[in-house]
Amino acid sequence: MVQEALKELPKIKEWPHFNCEGEYDHMEFIRRIDMIEEDFELSDRLVTAGFNTLFTTSAHRFYIKVRQGHGHQSWTGWKTQIITNGPMMLGGLK
Repeated sequence: MVQEALKELPKIKEWPHFNCEGEYDHMEFIRRIDMIEEDFELSDRLVTAGFNTLFTTSAHRFYIKVRQGHGHQSWTGWKTQIITNGPMMLGGLK
């Protein structure tokens, strides 16, 4: 069953991207990734593997900063980072 679902999994480039634009962009990104995780029964590694591509502009700078400072994190860890730092990211991260 899981193997069948994985065949239908969209390519990473088709997943929602996160760019820190829009008032609730970070929460919408989390909701959409949660749905993909649930629909395809994905592991944390599969969910987070594409973040270097999915995070763009200010969000990508945020991703690099967190990744360098904390290493690999679970999807739950990334959600916490995004929710906690969402307002700061929306203002732009230099």
